Amino acid sequence: MLPSYQMFSESVGTVFRVSADEGEEDDLVLKSISEAKLRLIDGVESASFYMLFEGAGDRCLPQRTLLFTHPQLGQFAMFIVPNGPDRVTQRMRYEVIFN
Repeated sequence: MLPSYQMFSESVGTVFRVSADEGEEDDLVLKSISEAKLRLIDGVESASFYMLFEGAGDRCLPQRTLLFTHPQLGQFAMFIVPNGPDRVTQRMRYEVIFN
C-alpha cells in the first residue's frame, strides 16, 4: 500500500532509495509535493497530487515503475517520469503523479 499525501508531505527533503530491475540503485530527494485535490469517485474521496524528486545529474533513471525504499515510509513501487536536469543545479528531476 502506498503512503498517503500527508505521509509524503512530511518526507519532503528526505532521501528515497530507488531500485531498477538491473540491480542499479540511486538516491532521489523528494523536493516538493503539490497540494492534494480531493474529489469524489463513486462516493469515495480520492486525492490527486504530484511530487518532484531530484537525483544525480550524471545519469537518468528510466520512465517506468520502480521500487522506492524510505526509512520511515517503507518500500513501495511508483511510476516515475524523468523531467530533465534542473537549469541551476543540473541535477536530474523526476515527477510522480497520483490521480
